[in-house]
Amino acid sequence: MRVREASLIEVSQVRIWLRDTASWLKENDIPQWERFLDDKKIEVCLKDYNDRKLYVLEDDSKVIIGAMSFGNPEDIDIKLWDNSENAYYIHRIVLSKEFRGMKKGEFMINWAKKSAISDKKELRLNCVNENKVLFNYYSNQGFNYNGSKLGYHLFKI
Repeated sequence: MRVREASLIEVSQVRIWLRDTASWLKENDIPQWERFLDDKKIEVCLKDYNDRKLYVLEDDSKVIIGAMSFGNPEDIDIKLWDNSENAYYIHRIVLSKEFRGMKKGEFMINWAKKSAISDKKELRLNCVNENKVLFNYYSNQGFNYNGSKLGYHLFKI
């Protein structure tokens, strides 16, 4: 497996995964990403691609099985963090349904950790305060809880 920048043709698949994940979260009463049920909001995938922040996870057969936004701060990061510079940010980790629960998200996070360390940057992410599942997941991935602001829990390494 490897993580690489997404190609333009892969943006449509990431949109599908983002909407699918948003639906799954809503069905499971996990308060995160309801905005991505709106077609206009999933255009963030194209923005990520244009900003060179859309990364995909491909398996050994070169089939993409997941994606994430990784890189420079977004508007929300600037609002949430006192100093948003000198850090990379992870947003919107999504996986194909058949690969959920198989530690593929962990693989992408570990890739992001290595990239941040290599570039001498912090790695940061957030989740809404009500999302206890994600709070625990990030803690288990080695992220340090850095408080709460504007309804989000903040994590960094």
